[in-house]
Amino acid sequence: MKRVLRIADLKDHVFLTMPEILAALPPEASSLQWCVLDLGDVTADDASGLNVLEMEDRVFSSPTGLYLSFDELSDFARSTRQVIDGLFVATRPSAPPIQRDEADASILDQSVAVVAAWDSSFWLVGAPDSWLRHLEQVFNDVHEEDITATPLRAWGPSPS
Repeated sequence: MKRVLRIADLKDHVFLTMPEILAALPPEASSLQWCVLDLGDVTADDASGLNVLEMEDRVFSSPTGLYLSFDELSDFARSTRQVIDGLFVATRPSAPPIQRDEADASILDQSVAVVAAWDSSFWLVGAPDSWLRHLEQVFNDVHEEDITATPLRAWGPSPS
């Protein structure tokens, strides 16, 4: 993956939510396997019944995170009010699992797409150029990000 975009749009004076970012991805996103490699602070929607502690435990108890279909990831996103920090990675279904402790450069090399919530301030999205061109048209506050200057995880390992 060569390019990563920083998306920092506001909607009604609030940064974009995870469902808004996922909804902007092309239909090809649903054919990939998605993995939650890290979760920071997540606030569940009161009516969702989402057990955030259980979700975090499922992510952190495995060296390869929690694998979900795109529909399952979207359901999780709709169950949240806010994802402050999180790393969501898409790979081909036949790809070997990515390890949670891998460096950013390795994660980017192995991924088809990466969506990262960064301190509830912006989203990082790395993906094929056709996806990124689409996102540049959908959102307004979009800039190419130097991934060597900004890690995928606001709290995690530095890029290499």
